[in-house]
Amino acid sequence: MLENITEIGSVIPSIVDMYVNEVNQGVEIKEYNIMLLQGFMMCMWYDCNTTLIALEQAGKTEWLLQQVFEQVTKLTEDFEVKRFMLGLSAVLIPAEMPVSVANNYATIIKVLVYLSGRSVEIYEQSMQVKQKEDMAEVENDGAIIEDEDYDEIDIESDEDDDDWDGSDDEDEQNELYESPLDKVNEVLVFHEKMANLQTAHKELYDYLCA
Repeated sequence: MLENITEIGSVIPSIVDMYVNEVNQGVEIKEYNIMLLQGFMMCMWYDCNTTLIALEQAGKTEWLLQQVFEQVTKLTEDFEVKRFMLGLSAVLIPAEMPVSVANNYATIIKVLVYLSGRSVEIYEQSMQVKQKEDMAEVENDGAIIEDEDYDEIDIESDEDDDDWDGSDDEDEQNELYESPLDKVNEVLVFHEKMANLQTAHKELYDYLCA
């Protein structure tokens, strides 16, 4: 939801506090905890510095990174991978990062590389499913065309019904699930961040990629 709201920079500390309070409840539900981590990651993506300041004040920066590291192999949805990647990619600015982040750079890079592969894998799986669905639809259409042994039935048309095809309702429903992140390629974002890191901090880049 956060990526659909603009101008939230001033309330990010409150959002982070809310997430921290939820974390302190100790709910042992994987899906819920991954959802909370996505919230943290979206705050990082929106305003990394403000989010890290709030996390440092709460003493949760190191905890957050360790939670992310532990959960990455449990991500199954493309939107989960995307948000984790964008949030972690946002911290690849060494000059502005606290020690608690800088000390974990090597692991962050490894996690981002893993998630890049996971993102591609999930995309390929979704394409395979779509191809199978398309093939099944073509086969069904072909079967209908071949079966022409039916009597013609004259059905009176209702102009009002013909004018409404349900597309307006479908468009409104789709808008509820649209996100600005749908147009963001998380893998390209990571590669761009790494290219910037190589240019601005070559020694660190060489060390991390060794």
